[in-house]
Amino acid sequence: MIALNNMLEAYIVNGKIEDAREFFDGAAKRDVKTWNIMLSAYTQRGLMDEAKELFKLAKDPAVDLWVTMIEGYARAGMPQRAFTIFRASPGHERVWGAMIAAFAASGDLATAKEMVHRMKNPSVASCTPLFEAYLKAGEISDAQDVFNKMSTSYEAPWTTLLMAYLDRAMFSEAKRIFKLMPNRDPVAWNAMIRAHSLHGEIEEARILFEGMGAQRNLESWNTIMAAYNRNGQAGDTYKIFKGMIQRYVKPDKNSFLTVMESCTNLDDAGKVAKEFRWSSCLRDLELNNLLLKTFLRLGSLEEATSIFHSIEEKNLESWSLMVSGLATKGKYAAAVSLLSNMVLRGVMPDNAIFTSMVSACRSLGRTDEGASYLRSMVADFEVYPVLEDYLCVMELLKPKQAEELLNSMPFEPDYDVWKTFLGVCQRAGDKELTEVAEKALRRLCPIAVCV
Repeated sequence: MIALNNMLEAYIVNGKIEDAREFFDGAAKRDVKTWNIMLSAYTQRGLMDEAKELFKLAKDPAVDLWVTMIEGYARAGMPQRAFTIFRASPGHERVWGAMIAAFAASGDLATAKEMVHRMKNPSVASCTPLFEAYLKAGEISDAQDVFNKMSTSYEAPWTTLLMAYLDRAMFSEAKRIFKLMPNRDPVAWNAMIRAHSLHGEIEEARILFEGMGAQRNLESWNTIMAAYNRNGQAGDTYKIFKGMIQRYVKPDKNSFLTVMESCTNLDDAGKVAKEFRWSSCLRDLELNNLLLKTFLRLGSLEEATSIFHSIEEKNLESWSLMVSGLATKGKYAAAVSLLSNMVLRGVMPDNAIFTSMVSACRSLGRTDEGASYLRSMVADFEVYPVLEDYLCVMELLKPKQAEELLNSMPFEPDYDVWKTFLGVCQRAGDKELTEVAEKALRRLCPIAVCV
């Protein structure tokens, strides 16, 4: 019989339905699986007339065949024909479940619900299609009603209802369901840890995390780490990461994303970097850039430079972070050299890089170079300066030059521009242009204290 069924399935898989039927008709013996293979071949392809004729040939059809016919009509969008089959069936629980699913799929939730209420002890399998249909329609109250009909200690329906409440920000209801759950899977635990942290209940989140015991998985560690990080508790975030490593839980990308963002000192960052170098995430560009950004933020140019050179496939963000980092940390010559190297490699600089370079020029008093970067942005790279770029360069110029820059700006000068221009004129003792700036400021902000 196994060989017969395998041959029949081979015909069907290769799209030879007529050959399969001929083979089926010629078989001396057939079992329930034989009948269901052939019947399913018709129903799954929407050939319901052929399926109906074959079904009529079955003497005392098994439950599987009734279910296949009902599911076939439901799939074809004919729930009433499915109901005709149902009424003629022996009324097995699986047949009821298939019919409830058919009505639920067609959108007739009222009839499906009525059938659930007519069942004496509806199983999870029978109720789940209607339960999920109500959830999908946003009818949480009706979903809860169907849920109450289920006789179950399985986690899945409980978790599904819990997630539905959380998705709709019904936190108090979610807490009630979680408390009543006879068994909790890691999905439910992790969802509630996240929910408590989002509501600022970080201690409750930690209690749940500790209560998971052996059920804790990688997502659990990531969730509680993110909870502490979200609540601004960087030190605790690192402690969780450390505890994770000590328990031989291998961090993934999300683990590193969270802990890198939370590092507040070079010692912690160095330890995270060491774990990162041993991880499977070593070549992840996003993480390498974040690690680079972390060391730049913490002021370690040496470590940042090492990380930058270790990145095999650098992208614009990699170059931008390093050039900007060097420029803002006073390593102007190194920043210029790296920028030139970047351009030679065919990577076009972005606005962030130019803003850093112009700002560095302002700090060093390099007037000509600052203005040169401003011109080069548009002329050579089609990168358009932002207000901050103009303000940085303006502070380097003499009053007449600053006036020319002000008049060449592609947008109307605002209060900050005129205020900067006023400072340039006052420092140079240019009374005429000082008066022009003051008039503009009074026009923008008539109250005397504005200037």
